Parts: sequence; C-alpha cells; structure tokens
Amino acid sequence: MWPPWLIDGQSLPASHQEMLEQAVLAEELGFDSIWVAEQHFSPERQCPSPFLIGTAIALRTHRIKVGVYTTMTFAHPIRLAEDAAVLDILSGGRLILCAGTGYRKEEFAAYGAAAEGKRSRIRESLEILRLAWADEPFVYRGKHFTIPAVPPDDTAGEEYPPLSVFPKPMQCPIPIWMAAFGNVGVRQAGRLGLPLFTSPLESIP
Repeated sequence: MWPPWLIDGQSLPASHQEMLEQAVLAEELGFDSIWVAEQHFSPERQCPSPFLIGTAIALRTHRIKVGVYTTMTFAHPIRLAEDAAVLDILSGGRLILCAGTGYRKEEFAAYGAAAEGKRSRIRESLEILRLAWADEPFVYRGKHFTIPAVPPDDTAGEEYPPLSVFPKPMQCPIPIWMAAFGNVGVRQAGRLGLPLFTSPLESIP
C-alpha cells in the first residue's frame, strides 16, 4: 500500500524531488521559511537525513530560510554542530535549527536511546552547540557528554586539550528554536529562552 502522501505509482525519488520543487515554489510565492523534519522508520514521512535535504533546498533557492528540525536525542552534538555549520555556509547564512527530543518508541528502541532524561540531554546538546560554534576552544563536562571524551583504555589519566570545531557557521550563532507539543516542552523552551516550534493543532494553555 502506498503512503497517503504519494501519488499511486509514484517512486520515492520522485517524491523527494517534489520536496525540492515545493521549496522553490515557496520562495517564489514569498514564504519566509521552509522546514524539513527528521523522521525515521515511517513510510509516511521518509526524511531520515534532514541536513541533506536542507542542503539540497539551499542550493536551489536564494532567499528563503531553511529550517531543519532534528531529533537531538539520537545524535552527538559535535556532529550536529558540524552538519549545521556546513549547511549554514552553503545556504549563505539561512539556516534555522529546531531542537526536537523525539517521541516515537520505535525510534528510541532502534537508536538505543532512553526516553528518560531526554530533556536534560537536549539542554547539554544546546550548550555544546553554542560552544562548538564559538571561536574559542572548549572543554565540556556534563551528565550526558564529556568533550573531549577520555577513552576507556586511557589509564594514564592524560588530559586532552580543549577542542575546536570547524568549520564555523556563517551566522554567529545559528538561530535555534525548540519543538514542543505539550506543556513540559513549552516550559523548557521558556526556561531556555528559545522560540517555540509547535503545531497549530496543539492546545497549549
């Protein structure tokens, strides 16, 4: 059975090509931004690599902001910092990054990630992103992340030098929003002072 968003008989590559065409059309119609959301193991939303699709959109457009919703719970913040910086450069400084925690059980199971503690993990990831994009080398010691990490076989207790991440993004820093589809997420976005990314169907007091 075809996913409902596919025309009967349409190939998946054709549907992804249509995403790019829609982005170009959105820019022509004067939209401010277009968004790509990370989703895994879903026939309805086949977008496991939002940074790749975001880059393809950026290279086909000139003005429109490129929003990337990424599930930070499943990715290391250093890799996120690098991917986001490259996309920001290729887009000419048009990237908006949206931090998501994830909610689908099959995604947590497949990535071996625990839903418990996901919000504190996101908070640390956001702190690391900002440090990684800054000019100064950094060291981070948190509950979930230690950067630079000390290998488990390092018995000498060697101190690793502060880390510098390259390339640096065009925007300093890249704008970050927070996805929230309930009161807990809304409160976290407020505490962190981040713009809210949510659904118009959500009823949030």
